[in-house]
Amino acid sequence: MIDGIRNHIDSIILQAIRSADPGNAVRNKLSRDGSIVIAGTRQLDLDDYSSLSVIAGGKGACSMARAAEDILGSRIAGGLVCTKHGYADTLKVLPVLEAGHPIPDKMSVRCADSAIEIASRLTNQDLLLVLLSGGASAVWCSPVQGVSLQDKQAVTSSLLSCGATIHEVNTVRKHLSRIKGGRLAEGAHPAAIITLVLSDVTGDDLTSISSGPTVPDPNTFRDAMGVIGRYDIAASIPGSALDHIQRGVIGEAPETPKPGDRSFENDYQIIVGSNSIARAAAADCGRSLGYNTVVIPDPIIGEARDAAVRLCGLAEQIASGKGLVEPPALIVAGGETTVTITGNGKGGRNQEMALAAAIELERLKNVTFVSFGTDGTDGPTDAAGAIADSDTIRKANAVGFNAQAYLANNDSYHFFQKLGDLIVTGPTGTNVMDIQLVFIAPETG
Repeated sequence: MIDGIRNHIDSIILQAIRSADPGNAVRNKLSRDGSIVIAGTRQLDLDDYSSLSVIAGGKGACSMARAAEDILGSRIAGGLVCTKHGYADTLKVLPVLEAGHPIPDKMSVRCADSAIEIASRLTNQDLLLVLLSGGASAVWCSPVQGVSLQDKQAVTSSLLSCGATIHEVNTVRKHLSRIKGGRLAEGAHPAAIITLVLSDVTGDDLTSISSGPTVPDPNTFRDAMGVIGRYDIAASIPGSALDHIQRGVIGEAPETPKPGDRSFENDYQIIVGSNSIARAAAADCGRSLGYNTVVIPDPIIGEARDAAVRLCGLAEQIASGKGLVEPPALIVAGGETTVTITGNGKGGRNQEMALAAAIELERLKNVTFVSFGTDGTDGPTDAAGAIADSDTIRKANAVGFNAQAYLANNDSYHFFQKLGDLIVTGPTGTNVMDIQLVFIAPETG
């Protein structure tokens, strides 16, 4: 690794994660002066409502809820906070439950059913504040009648392993759920709803973030069936789930609420944090460390391996003097890629991207590639991501590791664990997808 760069990597990662702190994000968009609450550009008088309830879901739920408690104080009548196992914290007012992620578990059902029950008790005299962050789609799981938790788990596993995008995953999940795809708002109607969103999807699409529990769902059962057909996974989808979607296609199962539905007549959404904010913070930190910095404006999507090749190609242009800036340079990118699993190894999309980058970087000099998840989690591992550089393949060969074989087996975790190049942050309490950093140092000698 280039001398001294590890300290720079750690500093930039820290600043990117801090910029996406859920509590700060809420405080930036929610304030109170007596009974007057300002949420984004909307002003409300709490004295106009009989009660204020708060429901929070996702990996940033506790931090967002703590900020809401600090701002709203004793005006909160009740509610519930649901987060991933290991992410819970004690709050002043609101109870906290933990549930499974990325695969929902029994606690996910309890969380979702409890949230639905709270919403269903509200009237047109009540106000509901919903706080959403990455992971809410899993920690809130209430399958439709006739579909079991195990069936829903199998559907999620099939979608995550076939290479489907998060939008496609959510399109299917929404049509098997009692809370997703606007169903929470439908249950809370006619209460007023304000939703503060920490975005974990590309393009900040409100219908995809946490599977859009409080927004109209533009997708249909036919769209869900299209995803299943596109990836040819019907055989791996439990019969109960497939049957429900097929019945929905022919109008025998109720659709999710659509734009224009009365459930959304008093429903307000605010995005409080996103990947673009984290990218900007990373870039600012890079500049302060002396790097000529380029921020990729478009989200990094598609297969993780392909994304690695594209970013390494940009690094090669800069290294050869044909890029937009000169070394020392830093490319900052972000988004969320996918991995089509063909092996039985252990890893995640960030580690897979770093391993693919390592293979590309063998032919380059003085380039370091970093990819990490802002939530501190990358796949079913304890790592957030990994670091690769122009020397990674040489080090791997020295210990008898064949990088191509590890990549083919989707075993990036054990590859980087052996080399000591995993990024381990622990749970960060936030999630605004992934960040990539590509450092290009000047030629020496």
